[in-house]
Amino acid sequence: MKTSELTKHALNWAVAQAEGDRVYRPCLGRPADWDKEAWLADGSDDRWVVRVQNPNVAHFVDWTYNPSGDWMQGGPIIQREHIALWSEGYDWEAKQYGQHESWGETPLIAAMRCYVASKLGDEVDIPTELTQGETK
Repeated sequence: MKTSELTKHALNWAVAQAEGDRVYRPCLGRPADWDKEAWLADGSDDRWVVRVQNPNVAHFVDWTYNPSGDWMQGGPIIQREHIALWSEGYDWEAKQYGQHESWGETPLIAAMRCYVASKLGDEVDIPTELTQGETK
């Protein structure tokens, strides 16, 4: 898939690959007669998480991984990678070292596309389950 077309879970998954993190969909307990539409209405089970070792304790911590939608996760990548952002009308442009340039509907989407392109290239192999039902 073209990096410039990555969105939502596919973009977040690609960022995790560029960061060297493993992301996965958690297996949450569900009642036998669960109503998928109602369960997913608030997004509680439609998430990907990253597992991280907490250096202060001897266990792992899971959290929802969303660098393309959460400044607490995407912001440090933007700062560390020196990604410049600016608005061009209704879209945002991100540029890194004057080499990689990406666009997006939000500054985080543009920046994460730029980051993925710089680390993984202009095309990324995305698992099918991440792209089903997603549109630009």
